Amino acid sequence: MKILLIDDHALFRAGVRLLLGTITPDVQVFEASTVGESLVLE
Repeated sequence: MKILLIDDHALFRAGVRLLLGTITPDVQVFEASTVGESLVLE
């Protein structure tokens, strides 16, 4: 499973990423602080 997490607070993104990792170990979480930044992620 791949999840794109977009939020401007790095601490919030880290917390959600850790939570998602405990729910399912095969998740890939990609992070971006802005929508523009998320568009360049591959």
